[in-house]
Amino acid sequence: SSDVCSSDLEYKGSTLSSKSTVASLDATLSGDVAKLPAGMMQYAAGLQYRTEKIELSPSAALLSGDIAGLGGATKAYDADRRVNAVFGELNIPVVKTVDLNLAARYDGYSDVGSTTNWKGNVRWQPTQQLLLRGSYGTGFRAPTLNNLFEPQTTQTSATIQDGGNCDPADPSQCFVGQVNELTGGNPKLKPFKATAVDLSYEKYFGTKGYVSVAGFYKDLDTYILRVSQPYDFSGLIVPGTGQPVSSRDLLTRPVNGAGGSIKGIELAVNVPLSMLTPALDGFGILVNHSDTKSALDLTTAGFATSNIGLSSIPLPGLSRKVTNLRAYYERNGWQFAVASRTRSAFL
Repeated sequence: SSDVCSSDLEYKGSTLSSKSTVASLDATLSGDVAKLPAGMMQYAAGLQYRTEKIELSPSAALLSGDIAGLGGATKAYDADRRVNAVFGELNIPVVKTVDLNLAARYDGYSDVGSTTNWKGNVRWQPTQQLLLRGSYGTGFRAPTLNNLFEPQTTQTSATIQDGGNCDPADPSQCFVGQVNELTGGNPKLKPFKATAVDLSYEKYFGTKGYVSVAGFYKDLDTYILRVSQPYDFSGLIVPGTGQPVSSRDLLTRPVNGAGGSIKGIELAVNVPLSMLTPALDGFGILVNHSDTKSALDLTTAGFATSNIGLSSIPLPGLSRKVTNLRAYYERNGWQFAVASRTRSAFL
């Protein structure tokens, strides 16, 4: 019967297990350098050795691609890398109300090369209740092990409309349907690099209360974006079918882009409720809100959708607006808190 067939074909059990491991060894040293008229110049320096490893173990059914609805076979893999880092920091009191902080860091990755980044920070505190900060520097983020080494697998794509594959006699008749799609990592990825500027204003009141406003701007030199691009697999054979791959197929993987920006503002207010009555000493409310805009410069050539008519898009996976609310109690070594987060839709 249909019930028996359905029961016989139903899969029950584990489908996929994964494990991610990070181990690190750190050594730091800090101390005084020299006494200046405005205060003591201080330094900090350190070394770090870190290993990162990821393992993915699909079940036999998932490995063979026999579970319907999961996009085809999932391959087992494990990948790892080693990271060596050296960093240093110098804090210089310029005058009684102004401090200058300089920092630099070198990171050497076994898979994506090395990078050196730096940051300068100026801190001005004209009164005990008022603080202004400004910083400028470079940033770096390595591709994830998944982005680099995820095995390539063949599956059926979602339904696409190919505006670049139309009937010459009738341009309105374009291809609509599903095609073969090769997905996976990209071992040739380069790191995410940016130059950043930050400014902030902080006003303190009471014992723990404060209001802060901060603005930031990041100029993206390179970024990582997962895209689907048309790819001609002619001459290749679809695994398990013996049939040639068509020339109208997709290659989906993370790639590097160049150019773009991230900018925004952050607002925060911390109100100790003891300001209302001593009976609420230790209780408080913290609210912060961020509004972030981003734009990635795109080259439209080679994208799966022709004539997309865009020169830039928002950074995928970023929520433009995020609000956090935290009610807390902190007194005599005890800490309790209840928090919530509200965010706009992911872009």
